[in-house]
Amino acid sequence: MKDKDKLLHYLIDKALNSVSIPELINLVSDVAETSVCFKDIDGSIYVKSSVQEFIEHVGAYPLQELRRHYKVIKISDNDYLLGHLILPNEEIVENENITSAIVLALRVYCIRNKAERERKYMAESDILQRFLTRRLRFEKVQSEFKERPFPLEDNSMIIVLGLRMSTPGIASKEHETITLLDDKFSRFFKCYVSWRERRKIIIAITPQFPMDEKAATDFIIYTIENMKNNISDSNLFSDICAGFGTIKNDINNLPDSYDEADRAFRVACLSNDIWWRKWRELGALRLLMFFSDNKESDLFIESALSKLLPDIEEQDSQILLSTLRALDNNSWNLKQTSLFLNLHYNTMKYRFQKIQEILEVDFSCPETRFNVSLALRLLSLKGK
Repeated sequence: MKDKDKLLHYLIDKALNSVSIPELINLVSDVAETSVCFKDIDGSIYVKSSVQEFIEHVGAYPLQELRRHYKVIKISDNDYLLGHLILPNEEIVENENITSAIVLALRVYCIRNKAERERKYMAESDILQRFLTRRLRFEKVQSEFKERPFPLEDNSMIIVLGLRMSTPGIASKEHETITLLDDKFSRFFKCYVSWRERRKIIIAITPQFPMDEKAATDFIIYTIENMKNNISDSNLFSDICAGFGTIKNDINNLPDSYDEADRAFRVACLSNDIWWRKWRELGALRLLMFFSDNKESDLFIESALSKLLPDIEEQDSQILLSTLRALDNNSWNLKQTSLFLNLHYNTMKYRFQKIQEILEVDFSCPETRFNVSLALRLLSLKGK
């Protein structure tokens, strides 16, 4: 068994056919006649050893500390980390033939396992996406999972995470950000399924405890805040937005939670002050979100703002529309708005008068201000 080719073929064959990582670790330890530990990327530890000190150390010490006493080898697939192999600094493991065979066997097993997980993940994500977007009835969904348990339970909810806007030239960085978010949260909930769209990820979760909506949302908010503050490449993380749907007692109603989360995400992307929004706390915006998807909202916006809505080439119209939005956000106070826009007060007065002339309205009328304010919010909710 010490012949390199025979050993390698034997271990690779077992890696391709082993039913579990503990089985493979036990086999590797028996073949190499030494203690063996494998630390998975999700924090799981698999160890086979007769030495109590080794078992205690690999279970308690971080990798940096373990490197001072043991041989630590990174197992990876290209740039994707699969885990770490930890071996004692004994003479047997200094034999490169045996060590390389162990590393390759673990790498083969992890790649196989990763591929199987991804196939299952893709199948579940596709079915869930069709269910949440109401293209597949729940009865049909259940039949799709007849040979395995449905990946979610009652008392589940939907979260939409993504970037406020796409940044040209850094699509790979955007993908990296979404992947990191997915990896981060997939470990912390009782049930977890997700699918990705352009610049965002839709996450369906069942929290650890029934109706634990606040704990789940607070955990995600807190974790992303830490990422924004602590990760060195924070440019993309500062652009992350989140929308939270509500927990649904009956999984049949989960598409409603998806609609809520998606609308809350759209509101979050329009906010300058709050990067996350909960559907439960949107207030009057909840009503506006329903109305913004109706054709009547287009007619209302046109009646209130059509003479000011800018064409792409009309910079003056864009400036006046931005000024009108600033006025609305500053309670129609000219002095406060001029300070907000860093404009001279006389310039602010000129723009104010110009906007009234173009729209043919009088902003001293409360009803007029209300209609314009409502139209501006509907326009924003449409992403314009």
